[in-house]
Amino acid sequence: MPSLGETFRVTATITDIDGNPVTAGTNTVNLYEPDGTLNTTEAAPTHTGNGVWTQTFTTVTTDPEGMWEIVWTNVFLLATSIAKLQTYIEDPPVM
Repeated sequence: MPSLGETFRVTATITDIDGNPVTAGTNTVNLYEPDGTLNTTEAAPTHTGNGVWTQTFTTVTTDPEGMWEIVWTNVFLLATSIAKLQTYIEDPPVM
């Protein structure tokens, strides 16, 4: 589980309607705070092969703790694929 102030990676496998890997297209990856506020938009994820894409995000320690949502959109030819993922980002304990 990521903590505030840390960098974390999101991985998505994108396939077409027939299950074939999508290896191209335009990607947008949005990171939303627990209250629905857009925190970050990234448009250059890394394709690691066979339809697998990764994107890194870094939060700051003043961001809110809670359940964050990642919305990944890929547009390739005439098809749009959208994935929604959630992760809990916690406030790290003070040592």
